[in-house]
Amino acid sequence: MKSHGDELMPNAQQMFDLGSSRFLNQGTNSRSQNVFTADDLKRYDAQVKARFAPDLARWLEHGRLVAGDPGISARRTQ
Repeated sequence: MKSHGDELMPNAQQMFDLGSSRFLNQGTNSRSQNVFTADDLKRYDAQVKARFAPDLARWLEHGRLVAGDPGISARRTQ
């Protein structure tokens, strides 16, 4: 996923220093706990709600095994 970060998250540079490479780091869960401030998390949540469809936001937070493939879900609704 990290190798395709710029494709998956083209606007990540606007939200995170180092862009998608900062957000998509090692692929381990809960690694960012106690790293981001409450204000950072509020800004992140606001950006997710403003920029992503709910299916994509769920996929980003929980992964494909929990949320399914957001591309497939989007095609079903069109």
